[in-house]
Amino acid sequence: MSLSKRSAVLISVVMMAVALFPPTVCAQTTGTIYGQVKDASDAVVAGATVKGRNLGTTLVRSAVTNAEGSYLIPSLPPGNYEVTMELPGFKTFVQSGITLRVGENAQVNAALQVGEVTEKINVESENLKVDTHSTTLGTTVDNRRLNKIPLNGRNIYSLALLVPGIGVAANIAAAKPDGRNGVTLSVSGNRDESNNILLDGTGMLDAMSNYGVNLPNPDALQEFRVLTSTFSAEYGRAAAGVFIAVTKSGTNEIHGSLYEFLRNDNLNASNFFTPGRVPKLAQNQFGGTVGGPLIKNKTFLFGSYQGIRISQENITSYFPPTAAERRGDFSASGKTIRDPDTGLPFPGNIIPQARFDPLTLKVMNEFIELPNLPDGRYQELFSTPTNGNEFTIKGDHQLTS
Repeated sequence: MSLSKRSAVLISVVMMAVALFPPTVCAQTTGTIYGQVKDASDAVVAGATVKGRNLGTTLVRSAVTNAEGSYLIPSLPPGNYEVTMELPGFKTFVQSGITLRVGENAQVNAALQVGEVTEKINVESENLKVDTHSTTLGTTVDNRRLNKIPLNGRNIYSLALLVPGIGVAANIAAAKPDGRNGVTLSVSGNRDESNNILLDGTGMLDAMSNYGVNLPNPDALQEFRVLTSTFSAEYGRAAAGVFIAVTKSGTNEIHGSLYEFLRNDNLNASNFFTPGRVPKLAQNQFGGTVGGPLIKNKTFLFGSYQGIRISQENITSYFPPTAAERRGDFSASGKTIRDPDTGLPFPGNIIPQARFDPLTLKVMNEFIELPNLPDGRYQELFSTPTNGNEFTIKGDHQLTS
C-alpha cells in the first residue's frame, strides 16, 4: 500500500473513532484548582511544583508557580483531590479534603515552611468555598442531594427548582425511557427554549424545538450545575440558563447500588371526577449501577440500568350531544336555537332532520359517545402504560501522565 493510501486509511479510521466515541474533554464539565504559594514571611514563592491528585483514580496533574507565586491546574474531572506543593529548601505541603465540583474553581493557598522536602506538613480541611476566580452566578446540586432528596418520577430537573430564579414552564414528567419530552424550565423569566443542556460536555437539546431532552437517572449522575447569569463565552448558545450534568465514573474501588421505587393507588384518595373510585396507578422504577477499574490507575468503567414500568388510568370527560339533541330536539337545552338562513328561532327549538348533513350525522353517531352519567357527561377511564429501559455506560482511560 502506498503512503498516500495508508494516510487516507489512517485518517478515515481516526474520523470514525471520533464519530463513534467522541471525547468529552470540554472545559464545561471540569473544574480548576488554583491559588498562591508564600513562605513564612509572607513573601511569594516562585518555581514551586504543585500537584493535584484525584483520590479516586490517582490521576495527577501539575503546575509550577509563577513570579507572583500563583498557579493554575485546569481541566480536572470532578471528585476529591489532594494537593501537594514542593520546593527544595522547604517542607512539603500536603492538603487533602478538597472537593472539586463541575464547573467550579477550588482555591488552595499555602504558606511553606523552611525545611527538608522529605518533611511534610499535612492539612486536612475543606478548600475555600468563595470562588474569587469566576463571576458566574450558579448553584451546584451535588451527589448527596441527588441521592437523598425524594424525587417524584426520578427526574433530576425537579431539583433545579431549588435554585433561585428558576420556575416551571410546563409540568416536569416522570423520566421517559425514550429520553424525549425533557426540561421546560424558565430561568430568570426567560423563554424555556433559551436554555443550554450539557451532559459530559455534549449538547442535549432537541434540534427541532431547542428544548432539553431527559438526562440519565439520579443514580447514574455524579452532580449537575445550573448557571443562571454572567457565565463565560465558553458555554454559548444560551440566553437564559446553562445546565451542566456529569455522569459518574469508575474508580480504583468497586462501587455500585441497587434500587426499587414503587408508587401505587392503595393510599390514593378518590378523584374529584371519579367519585367512589380511585384510578389505577402502579409505578415501578428499578435498576442498579456498578463502577470500578479495568486496569488499576489506568482504565475505569461505570455502567447503570433503570427500568420503568407504569400502569396508569387517565380520565376523559366531556358533554356530548344527548339522544334528543342528535334528533334535533333542543327543547330541554334552555337555549334558543336559531335558523342560520333566516335568523329566526326554530319552532319549539327543534331543528328539522331534513336540515341535517348526512355525513356529519354519520360521523357523530359513529365516533361520538352518548352521555353515560346523570349530569349529561360522558366519562371514561383508559389505560396509558409506559414501559422502557435506560442504559448508561462510561469509560475513562489515562493515556499518559
